[in-house]
Amino acid sequence: MKQSRACQIVIFHFKNLPIFIIFNLYSDLIFPASAATFAMKILCYNIGMAIAIKMPKLSPTMESGVLSGWLVKVGDNVKPGAVIAEIETDKAVMEVEALVKGVVGYLSPIEGLETPVNAVIGFILAEGESAPDSWEDLLKANSSSEPKISQPNVVTEIVKEKIVEISKSDSERVFASPLAKKIAKNFGLDLSDLTFGSGPRGRIIKDDVENHLHGMGAGQNIGLNGVKTPQNRSSCEIPMSGMRKIIAQRLSQAKQEIPHIYMQKRVYMDAVEDIKSSFLSKFGTKISLTPFFIKAVAMALRENEVLNRTFENGKILQHNDYNIGIAIAVDGGIMVPVVKNADRKNLLEIYSEMTELANLAKEGRLKPEHSAGGTFSISNLGMFGIDSFQAIVNPPQVAILAVAASFVEAFFDGEKFIPKKVVKCEVSCDHRVVDGADAAKFLQSFAKYMENPEGMLL
Repeated sequence: MKQSRACQIVIFHFKNLPIFIIFNLYSDLIFPASAATFAMKILCYNIGMAIAIKMPKLSPTMESGVLSGWLVKVGDNVKPGAVIAEIETDKAVMEVEALVKGVVGYLSPIEGLETPVNAVIGFILAEGESAPDSWEDLLKANSSSEPKISQPNVVTEIVKEKIVEISKSDSERVFASPLAKKIAKNFGLDLSDLTFGSGPRGRIIKDDVENHLHGMGAGQNIGLNGVKTPQNRSSCEIPMSGMRKIIAQRLSQAKQEIPHIYMQKRVYMDAVEDIKSSFLSKFGTKISLTPFFIKAVAMALRENEVLNRTFENGKILQHNDYNIGIAIAVDGGIMVPVVKNADRKNLLEIYSEMTELANLAKEGRLKPEHSAGGTFSISNLGMFGIDSFQAIVNPPQVAILAVAASFVEAFFDGEKFIPKKVVKCEVSCDHRVVDGADAAKFLQSFAKYMENPEGMLL
C-alpha cells in the first residue's frame, strides 16, 4: 500500500495485472502541498490489459486541461515518477508523472485542445502485453463507463477521425506551448527549425517563436495573442485558454456579487527609497520596492485584522496568518503567487521568495500550493507609469491594494517647498465585510510603515 496525507492507493494484482483503487481524501478549499504533489502523478486504472492515462485534476478549480505536449512516445518504457506529459491548467503548465511501470501503448493526438478532467488520453501496457485490435473500441468502452460529462468526449471524437500511433523518433518530436504552436501555424513556421526552447525542459514558448520570426524579418506582423495581422485587417476569433476562462469567471463573479468600496491615500516614499538604496552597499543585493509593499501590508493587517478575512458561502473567516498574494502578468493572463507569513519575514527573505515565485510564474511552473492560502492581494502597476487605478477584489479575499507609479510633488514643510516622492495607493474592499472606517485605518497603518520603514527592519 502507498499513501500520502491527501490520497491513498490500494494496489493488488489480478491475472498478473495491477489494479489500482484511488481514494481521494482531500476536500479543503485550500489545496495542501502534499495533495498537489500527489495529484500531479497521473491517474491510472485498468481497462482490460491496458492501463488508462486520464486527464488529471491538478487543482480544486480545475474542470478541464490542455495537453501541452507528450514527453514520451509509443513504445517507450516508463516507470513510476517518470515525467510523461505537460498539462496546461487554469493556473499553470504542470508536469505529469506516470504512476505505473509499463510500455506506452497509445497517446491521443489532442495537443492544444481543451479536455475534461478524467477523460482518457492514453494507455500504458503491462510489460509483455500486446496492443488491442482497436484503441477506439477501448476508448468507447471507457466513455460509456464514465460519468456523463457536459462537454463532448474530445478524445473519442478525435480518434474517430484518425487513430494515431506516434512513432516519431525523439529528434523529430517538438515540444511547444499551445500559443507557440498557434503563432508558428499562423506564420507557416515549422517548429522543428527551432532546435531548443527556453521553457522548462527545452520547451518552445511564445518568446522563442517570436524571436525566430523577427530574425527572419517576419515578426513585425505579430498581433494580440500571437495572431498574425492579415493584410485585409479582417477580424478573427481568439480561443480562450483555461487561464483566461477562470479569470473571466472569477472577476465577473467579483464585480457582480461584491459591493466594492474604494479608499485612496498618498504615501511618501523618500524614506523607503533611501533604505532601498542602502541594501546594495550593506548586503550586496539590489532589491525592488515590492518587498516593502508586502511587508508594510502584512504589518498593517496585524493592526487592522478586518481586512485579513475571507468571505465565502455567507460565512466570514478570520485568518491569523498574513499571506500576501502578488498579481503577476504572465503570457495569456495573471497569476497571484503568495508570500506566506510575510509579517514574520525580513525584507531580504521576502525579496528572495518573491523573485523565485515570479520566475516560476513567468515560466509556467507554479504549483497549486504556490497560489493557495492568500488572505490579501497587491496589484502593482507602478512600473507601467500608471497614475492611479482601482483593483478588483480577488474572492474569497475581502481586500486588495492597488499601487501606482511614484511621482515628485512640491511639499511645504512650513518654511519652504521641498520635492517629495509620492505614490497613490488605493485599497478596494468587500463592503459586506469591511466598512469605510476599517479601510481608512488600514491605509493609515500602511502609510505609517512605508513612511517610517525602520519599523519593518526590526
